[in-house]
Amino acid sequence: MSENHKGAIVNHSARSSDAAEFGWSILTRIREYPDLRGLTALHPMTGIPGQYWDPLDLDHGDLGVALVFAGADELRPDDGWDRAALPYISRAVDALPSHIRALGPDAMGLFGGAACVAYTLRSLSRFGERYQNAIAQVDSLMLDLVEAHLGSVPDEGPSTDDYDIISGLAGPTRMLLQIPNIRGRSAAVLTASVSQLSRWAVMTDGYRTPPERITSLEREHQPDLHAGYINLGYAHGICGVLATLAEAANRQIGGALTREAAQHVAETVVDSILEGANGPRLPFMSPTSPVSPQEGVGGTSRVGWCYGNVSAALALTSYLPISSQQLDTAALIDCLWDSATQTPPSSIDKNPSLCHGVAGLLLIQRHLSSYGGLTSSDSAASAEVLAGRLLGMRDPQLLFGLRNQQRTLLDSPGFLTGSGGAAVALISWAESSRLTMAEKLISGGPLC
Repeated sequence: MSENHKGAIVNHSARSSDAAEFGWSILTRIREYPDLRGLTALHPMTGIPGQYWDPLDLDHGDLGVALVFAGADELRPDDGWDRAALPYISRAVDALPSHIRALGPDAMGLFGGAACVAYTLRSLSRFGERYQNAIAQVDSLMLDLVEAHLGSVPDEGPSTDDYDIISGLAGPTRMLLQIPNIRGRSAAVLTASVSQLSRWAVMTDGYRTPPERITSLEREHQPDLHAGYINLGYAHGICGVLATLAEAANRQIGGALTREAAQHVAETVVDSILEGANGPRLPFMSPTSPVSPQEGVGGTSRVGWCYGNVSAALALTSYLPISSQQLDTAALIDCLWDSATQTPPSSIDKNPSLCHGVAGLLLIQRHLSSYGGLTSSDSAASAEVLAGRLLGMRDPQLLFGLRNQQRTLLDSPGFLTGSGGAAVALISWAESSRLTMAEKLISGGPLC
């Protein structure tokens, strides 16, 4: 990618061979690094450098590296990536009981909790051929936590961490929905979880977080949220719930209430979309009583999967099979995607990651295209162009080879915001016709 004489961004498409070569070079650097646990990183809250390696962290931790190597093993099963993953997933499994003792039901999450360990084991299982005992043991722990959560959550007015994809009920629920032919206790817990998510959706205030449930950070720094809000994101908000409920309704789990709930949430998302000079834009929050103006309607929308236009497009794609207005929904998905990714394209060129940047767009572009949309090779956000943008962030001076400059320089081996996850997305596009199970942690879709 380069700039022409007028300063406009010129997009260059990547060759699959170049993408694969670069992706494997990143993964090889990670595999050959002597001791990842000794890496220094910036603390995510304070910014202070230190050795913060955590066995259950998806970025600076064993679980994230295990998931990265799971993607590599699925793509090249003869190259020893399963052996490379073994010490990392072993440390994550060993750390889970103490994590549960410390956090209780809050340890059930799909991003760093019991559901994530269960997910990563399945991704490493060679389509169910391995780790069956470990999967059964971790599943049992996860189901215990979900049942405890179901017994303690409020009947109304949930906070985001009660229900969201990251740490709340929607995370393990979506993971259970990704297991084909689910049976026994897992199926019973799945039905109970879907029922709770559905009941919240059809209540008068739905997923509106009341003032007494907002977080201390929101109370201290965001006065416009003091009266409560609806979080519209995918990771921490109702777009993730929409995707979960829509999949459950499509699987006919929970009956008519689940379909009604999915429709309620979809209508809330669509009604929250703003129209501006650059097309539709989904804001991060919908405050109950805003006291400060929202970002101008002509501004760009967040392009990560976690919130903004891309998260709405991802959620509405899950809703398509049960939508009564499929053609309108499909057109809205295309408009949301185009508005976020093409105006201006330079807004995403400082972050390569799956969570907040170009690798996530590459993954989601492939997921959305599998539904029959976003297929034009001329698009400013086609898979070839997005892969080209990732290659434009190469920096051989860094340990793992990808430059992230959105906030502070980040050079991590991890899955969600690190070079490892971006490498898996590049190689998967270059060498496979479908997403790996590791990538489906972001997009959803069936596991082994």
